[in-house]
Amino acid sequence: MESNSKPLLSIVLISFNTDHDKLVGCFESIASYVSGYKEETEVIVIDDGSTDHFIRKAFEDILSKKTNVEYVLEENGGAGKARNNGLSHASGKYIIFVDSDDQLEGSFSQIREKLTNDEADLFMCPFENVNNAGKAIIAPGNIESLYETLLPSKRPGKKDIYPYGTVWAKVFKRKFLVTAEIQFDEGARISQDILFMIDIAKKLPIFKILNVSFYKHILDTNSNTHKKSPKKVDYIIYFLNKLFIRNKEPYSYGSTWLAYSLLALEMYAFNFNSRENYLKRIREGYMTLKKIKRGTPKIKFNNRWSFKKKILFVIVKCGMLNFVALYVRLFKPNEKRI
Repeated sequence: MESNSKPLLSIVLISFNTDHDKLVGCFESIASYVSGYKEETEVIVIDDGSTDHFIRKAFEDILSKKTNVEYVLEENGGAGKARNNGLSHASGKYIIFVDSDDQLEGSFSQIREKLTNDEADLFMCPFENVNNAGKAIIAPGNIESLYETLLPSKRPGKKDIYPYGTVWAKVFKRKFLVTAEIQFDEGARISQDILFMIDIAKKLPIFKILNVSFYKHILDTNSNTHKKSPKKVDYIIYFLNKLFIRNKEPYSYGSTWLAYSLLALEMYAFNFNSRENYLKRIREGYMTLKKIKRGTPKIKFNNRWSFKKKILFVIVKCGMLNFVALYVRLFKPNEKRI
C-alpha cells in the first residue's frame, strides 16, 4: 500500500479462473470507479488459486499503477475463505465486495460524501441486473424489509428469504464486522452470502438505504454457479444444515428448503439420457432425499405457498422421487439436463 493513512473504502475482489474478458471488464470498471481517489480507496485482489496466470497479468496491466492495490495469491479454498482473507487485508472504514465477473459503475464520488458524513453498519444500494433479457435497476425497498426477509421469524407470514441475500451492492462498516466477529462460512461452497447476511441481521446492525446504483450484476447462466453437478449435492446439504442452525424457527425458511431440495434432487436424478445408469441415479436420488430429511428440522406446510410449491412440498416430504421428475417435466420444461 502506498499511503500510511487508512482509506475510506476497501474494495475486496476474489477470482478463480474467471473468464479473461470478464475479468478485464471488472478490473477496468474498478480502476475507473476509484479514479481520482487513490488515497481514499484501496483494492484487495484475492487470487483463489487460479490455474492460469492471467489474473496476475491483468492486475499488473490495469490496476497496479492506477489504484492503491494489493494482490494476494492463495491456495484454492473456496469463496468463503478467499473473502475472509480479503477482510483480513482490508483497512478501510467501509468495505464493498465485488464478484470478478461483475462491474462497478459511476464514480466513488457518488457515495463518498455519504460515507464520510453518515454512520451506518450497512448501507443497502440498488443495483443494475444484467441478463439475456436486458437490464433493470433493482431497488432494496424499505428498511423494515431487511428484517422481515432475512429474519422471517421476526415477522411471521412474510417472505422466506431476502432477495438481497448477497454481499455485493452493499457497503459494510469494517469495524462492525470485526467487533461482531462476523466472517464467511469457509465450509460452505455455495450461498455463503446468505449465511453471512443472516449472521449480520441477527446482530441488529444499523441499516440505511443508499440510493446510488454503483454495482452491475451480470448474470451468466453458463457460469459454475448455475451449472448442475452431482458433486454439488453435499454443498447443498451443508448449506441447508447451516441455514437452520442460524434460525430458531426453521420452518420460516420453507421455500428456501424446497428450492434447494429440488436442486439437489435434480443434480442426482435427471441424467436419464442413457438408461444404463437409471437405477444408480434412482438409488442416489433416494439417498439424497434421506440426507435432506435427516439433516434438516421439520418443515411445516405453508398455505401461502404457490400451487407449485405445495406440490413440491408433498413430493419431497413423502420421498416420491419419480414424481420429482414429473414435477420438473411439468413446471420446468426448459430445464437443461446434466
